[in-house]
Amino acid sequence: MKFNTDKPYKVIHSQKLAGHLMARGFVLVRTEPDRRGNGRNVFLFRKSDELERAITEYSSSRSQSEWSDVSQCKRPSTDGPERARSSTHANRSQD
Repeated sequence: MKFNTDKPYKVIHSQKLAGHLMARGFVLVRTEPDRRGNGRNVFLFRKSDELERAITEYSSSRSQSEWSDVSQCKRPSTDGPERARSSTHANRSQD
């Protein structure tokens, strides 16, 4: 399917970005199959300066948060679930 290029639509390939834009109040005009034939859909929004700003803000916040999230990751405790299981097992054997 070919996109009608004379209409002022912005084609969004990311479902996460499309969801973010809709949550911010932008109206999804329609979805279409991606013409690259990858089995995915694209999301069409009306072009506007506000839409472009929202996309730019989303992109910059994603790139910043990806690095800050990595630095704040903590390793899961390896003794947490095992301890809970063994103490539960111990309580049952005492009954």
